[in-house]
Parts: sequence; structure tokens; C-alpha cells
Amino acid sequence: MTKKSGWFNKIKSTFVETDVIPTTESAEVSETSAQTQEATTFNDSKSVAPVYTGSVTNTVTGQFDQSTYDGLLEEIEKHDIDGIDYLEFTKSKKALDVMPGMSEQQKVTAAFATLKASAPNLSKESLLTTADHYLGVLQNEKKEFEGAIKAMTEEQVIAREKQVSDKETLIQQKLEAIQVLNEEIALEKENITTLKHEVVNETARISGISSNFIATLQVVQNEIDTNKKNISQFIVEIAPTA
Repeated sequence: MTKKSGWFNKIKSTFVETDVIPTTESAEVSETSAQTQEATTFNDSKSVAPVYTGSVTNTVTGQFDQSTYDGLLEEIEKHDIDGIDYLEFTKSKKALDVMPGMSEQQKVTAAFATLKASAPNLSKESLLTTADHYLGVLQNEKKEFEGAIKAMTEEQVIAREKQVSDKETLIQQKLEAIQVLNEEIALEKENITTLKHEVVNETARISGISSNFIATLQVVQNEIDTNKKNISQFIVEIAPTA
């Protein structure tokens, strides 16, 4: 079995714990400011984070997620290059964020000058180069994340789509079975109608036979009764002589 990535477990926990419905409000942050902020520094939780609207999902607009943000920063920290580089520069600049009245340019130049004093080899080029290194870390995280999304889709979406297809097939089979039953019921109803007509006809036929028998019997009885009457009336017996 393939080992699931850390991102897979993180995403799965979000599915289990809560269904967060992203809002469109956060999407109003301009793409330009998001890119500028990403390239400049990693800010704390009070800062406006870049909004991700990539190709991982096209159904909703993404919104900032603090736990994901913290996880990405933690991953960057794990890949910290020895010595003073872009990461230390962002921490130095962040320390100046609490200073009132300082412009972004003043913070950048002051942070650079402070680090340069302790690391004479630090240069603009080294900052940009190491910044690219951390962007590479993020790209690796993105690839792992997309793999986790694919696995999650197969587990949470495709499996359910198959269940939908199976149930639709089952429903169709049952509808066809119902159609067959309806046809059989209709046929049986026709048989019932035919049998009812036969019942009426047979009842009338039997009743006619019964009536004819009684009428005929009555005729025979009448004939016998008439003959008895005539016998009694017309026949005179002469007693024999001694």
C-alpha cells in the first residue's frame, strides 16, 4: 500500500472535523499585492496572507487558512540554509514592523544593513537566490499537496460518484422490475375482468338449466297428476261375482 503524505492526513482531518465553506470576501485581495507580499516576506498571523486561486480546485475561491500558513512556514524553517540568508532577513525585517513611522523601504534597508554588519558576505544577490530556494520548498509542498488532493478526490469524491452510479443503476433495475410487475398486474386485471364476465355468463347458463329442469319436471308432475285424476274419475271397477 502507498504511504499517504502528511498533506493527505491534514486534508483528511479537515474533512472529518468540519466542512468549511469558503467565502468570496477574501478573494478581493488583488493578485498583484498577493504576489508582492509573498516575494517580500513571511508575515505573522495578523498580516493579510496571499489568496490561493490555483488549479487544485476550481469550484470555490480559496481563503486564508492559518493552520496551513503555519505549516508552510514550519516546512520552510526545516529547510533553513546555514548562515544568514533570506529567512534571517525576513525575521530581522519583521522585528522592525513594530517600529512606528518606518516605511517599507526603510525596514528593508535597515534589516539588510543590520545583517550585513554581522555577515559581510551577505548581498542582494544572495538574498534573492536564497529566496528562490524557499520558493522551491513551497513548490515541492504544492506538488505534495496536489498529490494529496488527488488521493482525497479518489477517496472522497470518485468513490461517492461510483456509489451514485451504482444506486442509479439499481433504481433503473427496480423501475424496470416495477414496469414488468405493472404489466403483469394489468394482464391479471384483464384476466379478472374476463373471469367476471364468465362468472356472469355461467351463472346465467346454470340458472337457465335449473329453471328449464324445474319447468320440465313440473310438466311431468302435472301429466302424472292429470292421469291420476282421470284414472280416479273415469275408471269404474266391477266387483267379481261369486
